[in-house]
Amino acid sequence: MLSITANDLKRSGIAGIERAMFNSDENSVMVDVREKAKYVILSVDELNQFREYQLDQAIIEAENCLNNGKYTALTNFNDLFIFFTHTLLSLMFLFRTESQGYCI
Repeated sequence: MLSITANDLKRSGIAGIERAMFNSDENSVMVDVREKAKYVILSVDELNQFREYQLDQAIIEAENCLNNGKYTALTNFNDLFIFFTHTLLSLMFLFRTESQGYCI
């Protein structure tokens, strides 16, 4: 993967990214900050392919869970609401106490 330094990006902007992508077969550029890879810039086509890949993986994972019986059918939504309410309240308390210097 091609890379461009943060300073080069600052100086040349989008033109530098386009130049790097134009001179390569790849549709992505890595941005180095202090000589370490920190960001990746993808073309829209590359991003859409990545999103499609993620969706395909999520579908495969869900199908595997269904096939292996690793799921729970919800029948009582009232209990689910109560569960989420308690979880949310617990998280709110946890964040409140962390800001005071201690946590549970």
